[in-house]
Amino acid sequence: MASSSFSAIAKRFKRELHLMDTNVPPTAVLHVHVFKDSRDPFIALLNEHGVAHEELMLKANVVMAGGFVVEILQSSAPWAAGLATVICAFLKNRRSRKVIITTKDGVVVHCEGLSQPEIESTLENAQSLAAIETNRDAT
Repeated sequence: MASSSFSAIAKRFKRELHLMDTNVPPTAVLHVHVFKDSRDPFIALLNEHGVAHEELMLKANVVMAGGFVVEILQSSAPWAAGLATVICAFLKNRRSRKVIITTKDGVVVHCEGLSQPEIESTLENAQSLAAIETNRDAT
């Protein structure tokens, strides 16, 4: 009886090891750099449009150009379409807002004036993104 109990435990352990397979590729994320005045509106739009994200808490002793970093999970279903919608909404009716995408090839793309499908196709090859509010009081 003890051997059959051990067998069940061994089977369970083997199944759990299979679930922790380290050969699975890492989940891709896109880092979005947001600044003091762009942080709240951009995160509110991510929440409103259901884009999976997580705000990173950075170390206090690290010097950075951007104030905050938000990670966008790139493997969730239509992540690029959702983020393109957020970018268009962020830029809408605010001339003081800028969104800059840097692609994996090093190409820098300013999103102002681009259509949602153009932004979406650029996001598919994005390495990082910056959302900037240059003047919070401007409309």
